[in-house]
This record gives sequence, structure tokens and C-alpha cells, in this order.
Amino acid sequence: MKSYKTSVFLFAMVMIFSMVLLSGCGGAPDIEKLKEEGDIKGLIAALGYDNDEESSEVSIARREAAIQALEDIGAPAVEPLIGALSDKNVNIR
Repeated sequence: MKSYKTSVFLFAMVMIFSMVLLSGCGGAPDIEKLKEEGDIKGLIAALGYDNDEESSEVSIARREAAIQALEDIGAPAVEPLIGALSDKNVNIR
């Protein structure tokens, strides 16, 4: 019985790890790709992305690129940005 539980646990962990990798949660957001896709919500979420292993200059550059992409998108980004004003993450607000 223990072997079965261990196998199920390992299978579940592999599946979760795979979903995280496939969803793009495993790394920094690709601002250019989000901009090309017109993914306003993704760009707004990118404003709040933080990775302790990277320099603050890289984080700042990513946020600035996301802000520029949202500005380039223009009017369609306004309503989602208004909604983001109530976000708990200061970088998104």
C-alpha cells in the first residue's frame, strides 16, 4: 500500500511541476510576447513580478517595459488599469 501511495504522490508532483512550467509561472514574464498578444492582464501582472535572485535594475527595466507596452496599447488598457488600482501589490497599483 505504501508503494502505491508513493507512486501516486510522485505522479501528482510531476504533474504539478509540468503545469507550472507549461503555464509560464516558472520564469519572468516575456513582456514582448505579452505585448504582441495584446495581453493587458498579463502586462499588468508583470508589473508585480518580483524575483529575489535578479537585480533591482532588471526588475525596474521589466516594469518600465510593461508600462511602455500598456501605453502603446492605449485605450483598451484603461479600464483594466483602473481596476488594478485596488490591487494589493504596490508595484501593480
